[in-house]
Amino acid sequence: MNEQEIRKIIKDEVNQQMFQAGKPQVLVHSHDGVNSQRILESSIIPTTGAMGKILFIRNATYTLNFSSKNPSLILFNGFALNNTVPASAAVYAYITGNAVLSSCYYFQPDTTSSVKIGGTKCPIDGVFAQCSSCLLIDSTILGNATPHVDQFNIIAASTGSGLVAKGTIQNLTLTSVQLQVTLTAGWSILGNFTIL
Repeated sequence: MNEQEIRKIIKDEVNQQMFQAGKPQVLVHSHDGVNSQRILESSIIPTTGAMGKILFIRNATYTLNFSSKNPSLILFNGFALNNTVPASAAVYAYITGNAVLSSCYYFQPDTTSSVKIGGTKCPIDGVFAQCSSCLLIDSTILGNATPHVDQFNIIAASTGSGLVAKGTIQNLTLTSVQLQVTLTAGWSILGNFTIL
C-alpha cells in the first residue's frame, strides 16, 4: 500500500466516525460569494432604532415612522388613563406590550406542562403577532387592582365592562408601521414606544 491509499483509508474512516457522531461534514467550498452565500453587513449589524413618548386621545390609525432597516420588534410601556373621573380619584391601567415584525407563531397548548408553536403564521392580513399585559388600578372601589393579559394587541386595557383602550400594530412598510387605536369615550393612552 502506498501513502495515498493509506491517507484515503484514514480520511474515509474519519468521515465515517464524524457522520456517526452526528457532526456534519464540511463540503469543499470557497468564500467567493458564488459557491457560498454572501452575508451582508446590514443583515447582522443592528441599525438605528427609534423611541419616544406618544399620547393618543382619539380613535384613529396612527403612523409610526422609523429609519432603521429591517426592524424586528416594537416594545410599548405606558398607561391607559380614564380622564372622566374626579380629580380626587384615579382610574388607570399600566400596560406593557410587544409586537414581532417578522414571521411568528403564537404558542398553542401541547401537554398539561408544555406549549408548542402552531396555528396560523403571522402576520395575518397585515396584523403582526403581538401581546400585552395590564394592571388596572381603580381608586374608586375596594380591592382596586385587576390584571389583564391580551394575546392579540400591543396595547389592551380592560375594566369589568370590557376593553377600554386598545392598540394593534399592522401594515409594516420599509419606513413605517401603523397603530390602530380604539378608545372608549373618556380614555386616552400615553406611553413609550421602542422600535428595534
